Amino acid sequence: MQSKQPTVLVCVLNWGIGHATRCIPIIYELLAQNFNVVLCSDGHALAVLRGSFSELPFETLPGYNATYANGDRIMLKMALQLPKFIRAIKAEHSTIQKLVKKHSAAAIISDNRYGCYSAKVKSIFITHQLNILMPDGFGLLQQLVFTFNKSRIANFDSCWVPDIEGKNNLSGELSHDTGLNVDFIGILSRMKRGAAEKKYDVAAILSGPEPQRTILENIIREQLLQLNKRAIIIRGIPTSTTIKNLNELVEEADYMDAAALNELMLQSSVVVARSGYSTIMDLHTVGGKAILIPTPGQTEQQYLAKSLSEKKIAHTVSQQNLNLKEDLKKAHSAKGFSPEPKQNLLLTERIASLKLELL
Repeated sequence: MQSKQPTVLVCVLNWGIGHATRCIPIIYELLAQNFNVVLCSDGHALAVLRGSFSELPFETLPGYNATYANGDRIMLKMALQLPKFIRAIKAEHSTIQKLVKKHSAAAIISDNRYGCYSAKVKSIFITHQLNILMPDGFGLLQQLVFTFNKSRIANFDSCWVPDIEGKNNLSGELSHDTGLNVDFIGILSRMKRGAAEKKYDVAAILSGPEPQRTILENIIREQLLQLNKRAIIIRGIPTSTTIKNLNELVEEADYMDAAALNELMLQSSVVVARSGYSTIMDLHTVGGKAILIPTPGQTEQQYLAKSLSEKKIAHTVSQQNLNLKEDLKKAHSAKGFSPEPKQNLLLTERIASLKLELL
């Protein structure tokens, strides 16, 4: 029998900051339902979590330290790093056993950290990628990768998917019709819908792993400086929040906290961003026009961008073909995201059920 305030280890993958930002609503809901929470991650993801929850205890997990190719050969690059990833998973699994004991944890919630589970406590895996898509030329590996992913998730007691069922879902074939038993917990976003006077023609909100984050940053900065548009670049590096002027019209900051970024999205006519799933959930929540640029070689982002483009919700363009002067016109022609009108009760209900299980 657990105490009335069970402790949960929230373990977040440090692969860009999207996994961290989408876990923020989960942490808020855990705290609202009187859980004790310990933040577990590394690198920029841990910095984001600590920035939002400075009062909470934290632990540093072993890093995956993934590196990306400069071009489109991402699958080959990832394949060559598999031994390193497997070592990291084993290291985090060993670490999490010690942390369960140290904090007398009753449960683990792991966002895409395959080693963060324990046979001694309730272990929950969070992902929207049950079906990891293979690029052209790797189709024969599709079933093998699916089976491997399924076997890893089977180490957990349950799998939560940040999406909804039905035709209005966001993740499509990434998490639907997979034949796996999952719990959908609704759209997760730290953003809120609202209204604000437009201040910027363009807001470029960058994220994701290197070196592609920097490559896109340099492309966007160069093009914005040549346009006669009010613009701001948020580099997506959780350090300084100071805004500086690059010229009379273009501003830049390393980072913005959730409240400031929420206001910025509302103040911007068009948001330019990666087509990462967490970014799409934020746009779905806030609403508005967008240009989505998939990370080269990332099949998940390419799939999501294509899906939104086919629905005429957002304009999408490849990184190498980005031409902001023309792409902004196309973005304005798209329907745009309609702001999410409903509170996410699925998450509230799922965490309430978890508490009942633990008491």
